[in-house]
Amino acid sequence: MSKYKRPEITTDDGKIPEAQEIDLSMGGKEVDLAIVTDESMNSPAVKEYARELAFMEDVMQIIVGESEDPNSENPVTSGCNGQVIKLYRGQQYSIKRKFVDSLIRTTFRVSTKTFKDHDGCDQTKMVKTPTRAYNINILHDPAGSVGARWLQHQLANSF
Repeated sequence: MSKYKRPEITTDDGKIPEAQEIDLSMGGKEVDLAIVTDESMNSPAVKEYARELAFMEDVMQIIVGESEDPNSENPVTSGCNGQVIKLYRGQQYSIKRKFVDSLIRTTFRVSTKTFKDHDGCDQTKMVKTPTRAYNINILHDPAGSVGARWLQHQLANSF
């Protein structure tokens, strides 16, 4: 019998993003960047941002799953805003949600493929196939169902 309680939710419960193809020919897209504005501290946008920051400070109980790869990193590192923590696989930790957020990010296997464009020229495209970086078991999330929905959203959009 395990000394840990059954997880409420795991990273395996969320769907992973779809594979992406990136065309490296001349027809690239522009990058959409966030713009900083002079907002009042009383503006709804700033208040919502403050709520999100507070939510990311919730303390969750997690276990980073063991890996079958003998070369996988142990301890696993997680960082947010310049603060880095180390987590050993198979041990229970109480950490802030912002660190869980960095652990659940998707990594990508990248491969390149060559193809002929409509003019018959050789072109290259990259295929990014998403994979989970770590299997995380959430033993307790103080946000309950809101936290579970947050995790599902982050897993599906974890680029």
